[in-house]
Amino acid sequence: STFNNNVAHRGAGGAIANEDAIVEIVNSVFSGNDTSRDGGAIYINEGNSLIVGSVFKNNHAGSGSTSGGAISAASGETTNLLSTFYGNRAGSGGGVYVGLSATVSLFGNVLWKNQKSPPGDPFESNLEIRDGASTTASYNCIEGQTDSNDGNLLDCDPLFVDAAGGDFTLGVGSPAIDAIDGAGFSL
Repeated sequence: STFNNNVAHRGAGGAIANEDAIVEIVNSVFSGNDTSRDGGAIYINEGNSLIVGSVFKNNHAGSGSTSGGAISAASGETTNLLSTFYGNRAGSGGGVYVGLSATVSLFGNVLWKNQKSPPGDPFESNLEIRDGASTTASYNCIEGQTDSNDGNLLDCDPLFVDAAGGDFTLGVGSPAIDAIDGAGFSL
């Protein structure tokens, strides 16, 4: 599925707002979605969300105190596997924001060149974890990553073939290629 240029003027979630539902998103593209509140592409409040093999690019969540340029998880459980987050923007957590009582698992994702406002720590521009949230992150390539626990790659450059042109294929020599091999993971 493709979710392009959707706008939520008064509510959260530029393309999708999950309010206490079970949502599965597989091999989808979220591009250019916008909200004046949280979750430029997806807002999660309660419920369970599974997101696999998707691309989140150039989504935007308001300004100032907004969160999650691509995804804002306020509460509920979210698992995100093998997805790419690039060029998303928000006040906090330009890529993914985990807040309140959310439980989020990130496995084998690439979070790169996302922005928070005002600019700051590159890691928090890509992934911001707040307010007692529970997060598991393994085998991810996150710009600004300084902790290699659980197989996460240290501040790796994914070497996209042509990110500006929308090709997020991992280029030759990318440290993210085969990063999850041997992790015992299968779909």
